Amino acid sequence: MEHRTSAVYKLVPSEIRSLTSEHALGNLRPRQGYKVKLIRDWRPDFAFSHVFHFHLEERGRMFSFEEFRDWSSLDEFRPTLYTPAREKITEAVKNGCSEQDARNSMRWRIGIAYYSFVREMYVVSRFRELGLDARFHPLADALFRTDTWIGSTSVALYIKNGVFRDGDAGRKPPAEDVVGGEESGLRFIQLQIPTQRIWGKAHFPDDRAVEACARKLHMLTAQR
Repeated sequence: MEHRTSAVYKLVPSEIRSLTSEHALGNLRPRQGYKVKLIRDWRPDFAFSHVFHFHLEERGRMFSFEEFRDWSSLDEFRPTLYTPAREKITEAVKNGCSEQDARNSMRWRIGIAYYSFVREMYVVSRFRELGLDARFHPLADALFRTDTWIGSTSVALYIKNGVFRDGDAGRKPPAEDVVGGEESGLRFIQLQIPTQRIWGKAHFPDDRAVEACARKLHMLTAQR
């Protein structure tokens, strides 16, 4: 709770888009990545948002997937993700799946989370480039489903997915359900990204969608 964000406010959207990185999902396909449900639905105690963001703060810039993998395997950082991931793989094997299937699903789980983080950081940096005082904190992201906020307006970013999120349905509850809706004194807006078919790259939202959301946020901010 005492953590302060800094590096995220120095990110440049064009640099995030041009980031060169190893394919975070390897050569896997969805049927392999989602095969082991125990890992598909796994949420580590130290949330992905925290792990990725702390690495961002240490680096001072957006990082590639291989940089993150090397960093997370260092002794001092292993307890946050590396060790829990290996323990979950062992648990999945004990429950009857093959070690290769478990490893594939874990690679997919972490790779998807990485791409989600890159996408969210892009949108935050783009909002700021468009003149919005967009804020981010891993606690708000992990606990309150708020990918960014401007003043008292919470913004949720998601790719339409029937399993994990599709409007009001799916695994992930919207921020308003977590923090109490309009009664909380906050307002809520969602930025939906149409599913893309670009394999091996982060799925960034079309700039027109981001700009339209930014205009709406500007109007909401002006009303308060």
